[in-house]
Amino acid sequence: MQGCNSTTDNVVRKEPVKDSLPAGDTIDIEAASVKSDDYYDNFENPFDTLIGCWSAIREGNITITFSKDSTFEFYDYNSTLKKVELLTGRMEVKDTILTLFYTDRPKQRFVFKKDSESNNEYRITNSAGYYFIKSPC
Repeated sequence: MQGCNSTTDNVVRKEPVKDSLPAGDTIDIEAASVKSDDYYDNFENPFDTLIGCWSAIREGNITITFSKDSTFEFYDYNSTLKKVELLTGRMEVKDTILTLFYTDRPKQRFVFKKDSESNNEYRITNSAGYYFIKSPC
């Protein structure tokens, strides 16, 4: 009778697994080592696109700056006071609707979407005639 450790007669020995790459071929290490973060950075995220400075195409120096913490600074022209005023608050984006929640007045809605007439770049518009484009800060 054989002991428990004497089962080597029943073991099937396999050949070592070989690479599928033929001997003369090489691998481009730089191309093969793309980080997953780099891969996902190539997808356009509407929220990330919104972050930064936007300027209105309209009379006056009207700008909005959006921050990553969902706050904004809106330099708007107040026609009653006849001067530029700073409006602040927080913003929210759902689908194509950008809502500005002001600290001192009712909320305001804008449309935030790609404009097919401008190389599919994002634009911010509303019914009051605002038309914002991304601009350098």
